[in-house]
Amino acid sequence: MKITKMESLGNDFIVVDYEKGINYEALAPKILNRRLGVGADLLIVVKNNPIEMLIYNTIGKREDMSTNALACFTKYTHDLRLFRGGSIDILTTNGTKNVEIEEEIPFLSRVNIGAPNYTNQMIYVNDSLSCMGRVIKVNGIDVNTYSLSLGGCNTIVFIDSFDSRYLELAEGIAMHNLFKRHTNVTFCQIINKLNIKCRTYEYDKGFVLSNADGCSSALVVANKLNLTKGKVHAEVENGSFYIEIGKKNNVYVRTPARYVFTGEYTEEEL
Repeated sequence: MKITKMESLGNDFIVVDYEKGINYEALAPKILNRRLGVGADLLIVVKNNPIEMLIYNTIGKREDMSTNALACFTKYTHDLRLFRGGSIDILTTNGTKNVEIEEEIPFLSRVNIGAPNYTNQMIYVNDSLSCMGRVIKVNGIDVNTYSLSLGGCNTIVFIDSFDSRYLELAEGIAMHNLFKRHTNVTFCQIINKLNIKCRTYEYDKGFVLSNADGCSSALVVANKLNLTKGKVHAEVENGSFYIEIGKKNNVYVRTPARYVFTGEYTEEEL
């Protein structure tokens, strides 16, 4: 099996072309394992006619969306000439997403994530209380949280500085019984109206180097609270995203992508 490893600001992926008969749910935990396999955050499966992105996490579960993955998917399919022109509509389990190519070298894409959804049903919370500014108790501490659906369930916690007091709460928030399917958690520090700093804890991976959906959710909430403008640079550990809120509240993210290596993964190693 031919595999390509790609990354977007430290969020890494194994990319493979779709082949009928392969159990990708079983393949993903093996190939993504960082000690016993190749190692990556997600497995991307590329389907053609129509162009569709399937993504699987480290436990073999289908993921709804990943903006970083969309950037890598776009570069991969563009270089294979699976589409023409400077933009592509990609079918995902979270709907069709449009990606524009802004630069080819180095590669930079502009991803339309879509508009946020604030209903509890979309973040799998079963009560009717608002989750925008909800206080939950974690390790005996009251934490003010803002949860929404944007490329998946994201919970935002605003902090003054990145110290261990806050970061130690990440797992407790992510696995809190309020969220029936868990939540990713992004801690956000407001630098000024045009700049924020983010660190994201993914419920199935822990802290990651970057997560565009978490940073985008942080902008959405910060903008609603008048803490930022409608466009910001979001600093992460391995670079930064440029994020803006456009017409109809659609969120756009400028995201890079690059190849790490290409190789063969044999059945014997599965």
